[in-house]
Amino acid sequence: MRRLKTKPPAVRSLTTRLMVVIGGLAAGGALLTLAVAGVLSVRAVDEEARHTAMGGASEVAAACVETLAAAVQVSEELGTNASMAVRLGHATRERYLTRSRGILEREPNLSGVWLIAEPDGFDGPDARHRGEFGSSADGEFYPYWYRRPDGTIVQDTTGARKDVAADRAQDFYRLPATRDRATIVAPFGYRLNEGRGPTRSMFSVAVPVKVGVDLIGVAGVDLFLDHLSALLGERIEGEPLEFAVIGEGGAIVASSRPEWRGRRAEAVGLPAVEAPAGGALAAVSVADWAGDPASIAAKRVALRDEDQSWTVLVAHPRAAAYAEIAKVITVIMLLATLLVMGSVMLAYWLGRSLAQPVADMAGAMRRMADGDLEVPAPSTAAASELQDMALALEQFRRSARQALEAEAGRKAAEAIAREKSALLHVLSHEVRTPLNGILGMAQALAREPMPERQREAVQVILGAGYTLGGLLDGALEQSRIQSGEVALTAVRFAPADTVRQAGMAVRRQCRAKGLRLSVNTRPLGAQVVVGDEPHFRQILDILLSNALRFTDAGQISVDARMEARGPDRLITVEVRDTGIGISEEAKDRLFTAFGMADASSTRTHGGAGLGLALCRDLVELMGGQVQVESRSGAGSTFRVLLPMKAAEAAAAPAPPPGPLGAATKAMRILVAEDNRTNRQVVAALLSPLEAEIAFAEDGAAAVDMFVRSKFDLVLMDLRMPVMDGWEATRRIREAETAAGTPPTPVIAVTANTSPADLQRCRESGVDAVVAKPIRLAELFETMAAVLGAAAAGKAEVQLSPQ
Repeated sequence: MRRLKTKPPAVRSLTTRLMVVIGGLAAGGALLTLAVAGVLSVRAVDEEARHTAMGGASEVAAACVETLAAAVQVSEELGTNASMAVRLGHATRERYLTRSRGILEREPNLSGVWLIAEPDGFDGPDARHRGEFGSSADGEFYPYWYRRPDGTIVQDTTGARKDVAADRAQDFYRLPATRDRATIVAPFGYRLNEGRGPTRSMFSVAVPVKVGVDLIGVAGVDLFLDHLSALLGERIEGEPLEFAVIGEGGAIVASSRPEWRGRRAEAVGLPAVEAPAGGALAAVSVADWAGDPASIAAKRVALRDEDQSWTVLVAHPRAAAYAEIAKVITVIMLLATLLVMGSVMLAYWLGRSLAQPVADMAGAMRRMADGDLEVPAPSTAAASELQDMALALEQFRRSARQALEAEAGRKAAEAIAREKSALLHVLSHEVRTPLNGILGMAQALAREPMPERQREAVQVILGAGYTLGGLLDGALEQSRIQSGEVALTAVRFAPADTVRQAGMAVRRQCRAKGLRLSVNTRPLGAQVVVGDEPHFRQILDILLSNALRFTDAGQISVDARMEARGPDRLITVEVRDTGIGISEEAKDRLFTAFGMADASSTRTHGGAGLGLALCRDLVELMGGQVQVESRSGAGSTFRVLLPMKAAEAAAAPAPPPGPLGAATKAMRILVAEDNRTNRQVVAALLSPLEAEIAFAEDGAAAVDMFVRSKFDLVLMDLRMPVMDGWEATRRIREAETAAGTPPTPVIAVTANTSPADLQRCRESGVDAVVAKPIRLAELFETMAAVLGAAAAGKAEVQLSPQ
């Protein structure tokens, strides 16, 4: 065999390539990370700056509100003391001066307090005291206490040169006297100590001082603009924010920039950001703030009424925000540099430790490919490592496939769960519509005179329909319980009626199996309670269905009683059967999902094993207990104890109570319902009212009819074409607000009663909700409640499905 010459392994070349590739990838990744981080940082910082500006505006506005409220309170207190001084006589002058100084001492945020009198001074209604309250040549009373920069409180010098008449011509006197109420006076410059002291920029809050209806002067407080600015700046200290408070006329009352105080907003280049009325915030992401881009927030501050208000502007300069970005980018660049250096070092190490064995193996394989079968195996035992790598790769492939299959299974299970939930909700809506027609017409038929056998047949239809609705609700309830979305309702109902209806629903099935059915509700009488009647009925249906399924001979009995426990009632219902019974070991799994007494493949009784689990969950949700007594072959007794609230006896559903009596003959009711069957049901159920009923087949038509005509009540379906019931209710409320008319009661009549649907009802302005299938007594009771609340001028909202 001929030995061929081969090239030596290119170890250094492979190491170099590894270094270049890994280093290049690291550098590229670092640069890409830097670019992405920079873009995201700019967006995040801009958004953060806007929120920070809004928070700062709220803080500064709150400080303004507190300061103005204190200023008004002090001004009114000064006026009250001055009026009292006039009424009580000359002995109160020094007391008034002392009180004025004391007020300023206790209010560190105020800069000065003052009083300017009318020409007659504080003579009062009795001329005996003329001049006794005066301190100048013409008897005018003019105390002015102010706070020096060092915090000491002094009184302005008062002398014959004081031109009080000129002061009475100024806005700080004229505006409160003319408006006859507390007034904010725009910033002005004032020289202290009769014009001999320094000029201070200030603004005033002043009130007229009266004795009876006579004006005797004006009292007020001053706030130096620099002091107010420092006070407001404390509320945003530590934040990179600037602020300006713009008063009436556009003058800047306070600002973080001293040179702006007292000047007009447009003169210093402040943007015109409109602050909405009512104290809401307005925000601009990027605007010009005296030549610098910034995120700006605006908030209005009003003094008792909107015509005297300030506008608070707070800016977060973009330069300050981008300084934070620069820090972040610097850190990222440092990390990127370290990453590239580490990658190069890692590539060198990998090249030296891994490239040599690979190169040896490649050389040996090349020589074998050239026909040199005598070539020895590499001394590094690379073949075994490659074999280990192959085995490891195969193991990885298998593990990855298992993981992918598991992930696919999980996604399929989630998809099935979503489809199941969607299917249940669709079935709920689609089945409730014809069921509503069946039960609605049966209830309407029950009001008509008929033979007893026919009435019993109607009652069986009602009971069976309610059972069907209960089964549908049970499936939905199981889904909601699993997701924690079950909500309890509170309605007035007679437990005896509910128990009897549940018994009548299974009476025919009992007869078909030759079973005796006994329902004893005499201990309950006609008592009425407040509780979750639909879930109570659902629990009874589950227990009776369970007893019927596992009893082939004998009887089923239902006994119900009630005990008084203070204002509450404890209802006990026992369902006994003579069926197959339950063994001791089967009791442990009886109330678990899919748990059955006989789970064998040869069991003779059907059932999915969900009923009793749902029964237990519902009982515990209502705060009660469920107990079972049974022996194998000796029948079973299920006992349910449920707490309820006591209530007065319910009124008969026909004729309707309260507002649904004779007065309904003049009522106009708008019914928004897209389903023809449901419209017929509603018309039949409302026929005893003798009211005028108008129908709309979608939400848009309902809004149009409501705007063009007046209605006393609206029954609104929620799921409709063109416009749904939630949007239609919002449009109705907007129309009422625009017209200034009181709200018309709106009752949602719907099969959609999930917590999310009820929340949307609250937000849209619905007053109450009645669930489909419609129960006549509940519909009339809800109508009476909302009409009564509307007549009393109340805004009570009952948004639990009745």
